[in-house]
Amino acid sequence: MDVLRQGIEAYKKSEYYKAIRYFDEIRSKGKFISSEDLYQVESYRGDSYYKMANYIEAMKSYKECVNIAEKINDKKSIFHMLYKITSIYCMIEDYDSAKETAFKLRGIADELNDKYILGKSYNALGAVYSDSTENNKDKLTEAINAYRKGLRYLEETDHVFEKAMINSNLGEAYCKLGMPETAIKYLQTALKFEKNSTDKGLSGYTEATMALSYYNMRDFDIALKYANEAISDFKDASDRIRIADTYQLFSKIYRKNGDYEKALEYYMFYAELMIEIKNKEYIKTISNMKKEYDLLKVEKDNEIYKIKNEELATVNAKLVEAYQEVNRLSQKDYLTGIYNRRGIKAEISELKNQKENGIILLDIDYFKSVNDSFGHDAGDNILKEVVSRIAEIKEENYILGRWGGEEFLLILPDKNIDETFMFAEKVSNVIRGESFKARNLDVKITITAGIDTFVDISDFARAVKSVDKKLYIGKNLGRNKNIK
Repeated sequence: MDVLRQGIEAYKKSEYYKAIRYFDEIRSKGKFISSEDLYQVESYRGDSYYKMANYIEAMKSYKECVNIAEKINDKKSIFHMLYKITSIYCMIEDYDSAKETAFKLRGIADELNDKYILGKSYNALGAVYSDSTENNKDKLTEAINAYRKGLRYLEETDHVFEKAMINSNLGEAYCKLGMPETAIKYLQTALKFEKNSTDKGLSGYTEATMALSYYNMRDFDIALKYANEAISDFKDASDRIRIADTYQLFSKIYRKNGDYEKALEYYMFYAELMIEIKNKEYIKTISNMKKEYDLLKVEKDNEIYKIKNEELATVNAKLVEAYQEVNRLSQKDYLTGIYNRRGIKAEISELKNQKENGIILLDIDYFKSVNDSFGHDAGDNILKEVVSRIAEIKEENYILGRWGGEEFLLILPDKNIDETFMFAEKVSNVIRGESFKARNLDVKITITAGIDTFVDISDFARAVKSVDKKLYIGKNLGRNKNIK
């Protein structure tokens, strides 16, 4: 099929949008194509969406491949697709589903009794244990044990790529376990296998883990060397999520090394790229909803002779309401219920021009220590309590949003720098006033904030950089500070 060949060629050139157009053209033919061709189309379509970090669409295609393979009882094809599905569950942090699917892989692998497939099945299981934690010793030990079993099987095969991947994964697990020297041994082995590989994404991942290992050993020059190699490979692979993660790693390395200007620069690269990625996801979701809405509306219009006008109006009203609700939810932070970055920008675009507006970027001090000591559930509760306390401040008008992680952004319309600073002081006082609760223990929380003003949306990016820089200054001065 010429169209299939064109789609595969576009995929190999990293032209993923173009490839998907070809694959969707074939899919539209439905029953007129063979199961074998349809499997190949769905597989490449899923891989294309995966490369673009659209895991929901990738999952749909991979599951369709499983359905096709089950009809012809092709166990190996079922295995390979479930392997990819396990990876996606890990990416979207649905570890219960990931673990369930990984155990299905183990069952199929034992049934097939193929060393390559057995190795891959243990690699998938190890990844589930490793990805679901940052520092849980028991889970990381389970991950390492699974990886080692997989490696023993794979060492008896000629599959260089899988050997590279499992060595890379072992390196990551040891790095998380606080054993960077052992991690580096496995990572160096992985890089030897990857030397002639065309998969730049895998070599980039190994190099990024090498950078993190050397960072943990405080050898910052070598860490930067591997981070630069990683970013180059991720760019070749067009892996925008990994590029963003590596920018964040650069920021950590420079910050620990005392180069705060570079640390801020790379953190801004990270933040801006993540905003761009997420905005594209939101826009695509809303666009799809709009298409569904328009299509359904046309169908209803064509059936108007069957339906009373008032019933049709009710249906359309519900569709509009659903579309508006999707748009509203896309601007909200799922945990705290306040605005996310997209919501903040939407609100700012409504502000009147040529008015001075206050802006505060605040960060919870030592929040990572809270998560490490008490767990992420306790950390989530503290984030929600911070929002509740800010809401208690009686101020005529302000916009509050979660800027990312433990950072919050406040916009105060029609406020000058002094008024904005006074409000930041009020926020600091309500946060450090009464202790927060974490596992029934009292925890003192403070914040550090950067403060500035801006005129309108065109001045907003400059203001964000300014308050971010002031926030870093406050952190460097010992935290629990408001810097204007």
